[in-house]
Amino acid sequence: MGAYSIHQETGRLTLVGHYSSGGNEPCAFDIDAAGQYLIVADVFSNTVSQYKRNLETGTLTPAHVALQISLPTDINFFRNKLVLRKKGPKWASFLDCVSGHLTVDQS
Repeated sequence: MGAYSIHQETGRLTLVGHYSSGGNEPCAFDIDAAGQYLIVADVFSNTVSQYKRNLETGTLTPAHVALQISLPTDINFFRNKLVLRKKGPKWASFLDCVSGHLTVDQS
């Protein structure tokens, strides 16, 4: 994965680093509304990883491989919750971004 900073006046992108997704075949990612966390789904390693994002530089710090999920295929934040689509008809929801901890919400 590549991380970029955006020049506030020109919109020009500057590469700030290359990062491993922590798994195999990153297929989806999203950043929470506050811009603090990046979540990445790796479909072939069945992992969802979390990164802390520096708000000034855009650099990423790996937090951990947070979850083992069978075939994660899509990620979106919605109202401070992370919604993760797995291959198939079911949706699963995870994460309250206030705490920064990824946990499974079975509701």
